[in-house]
Amino acid sequence: MGLGEVSVTRHSSGDLSWPLARAARLHPHAPAVVWGERTITYQELAHRVGGLGSALDELGLAAGARAGFLGVNSLAHVECWLGVPAFDRVLVDLNFRLAESELAFMVDDCELEVLVVDADQLPVARALRERCPSLRELVLDAPGPLADGVIGYEDLIDRPPAACVAGDEHRLAAISYTGGTTGAPKGVMLSHANLLANARHNLIATGHAHADRWLHVCPMFHV
Repeated sequence: MGLGEVSVTRHSSGDLSWPLARAARLHPHAPAVVWGERTITYQELAHRVGGLGSALDELGLAAGARAGFLGVNSLAHVECWLGVPAFDRVLVDLNFRLAESELAFMVDDCELEVLVVDADQLPVARALRERCPSLRELVLDAPGPLADGVIGYEDLIDRPPAACVAGDEHRLAAISYTGGTTGAPKGVMLSHANLLANARHNLIATGHAHADRWLHVCPMFHV
């Protein structure tokens, strides 16, 4: 290996479940996410993501079903990216800057069934559930009392973790919608292999290493 080159080992399963499982096994007590005053270790993160997997089963989401997130960057947002594809569902990360009608088009287009929202986006999410037949469950990522017909995120994931579903690296992991500048937005279909390749490219380009800390400033719905 030449000077400055980065070695990135490819896992044989090629799915999005193994990076977190590997980190939790090798560095269980190392910080994985710092969110405000809260620090989550890799072991804790893997447990919470596993609880999300169990919750998706209990919500009756079939393999390949669509689950979405509508809100700003947060711990729950990270966990949805790590958990929804790892448990063989498809994540649809929605742009919270869009108008209700634009979001409704996307929800209908991908047949979204479950939507995790933050407090600021709850009114829009309620309106989407009223107008979009496929959307049946709203999950609120916010502290405090819950309104009728809304599930609390922390309560939802507070259950024994499920086992991740390993499978074909080319199966669908996420749908990312384009801006729609030349017509209706298009749902870009991203596989597990697509997203893992992007992560490897980032490692090679930035040299991001174990001791580094990454400040995630851009909205997570963005490319």
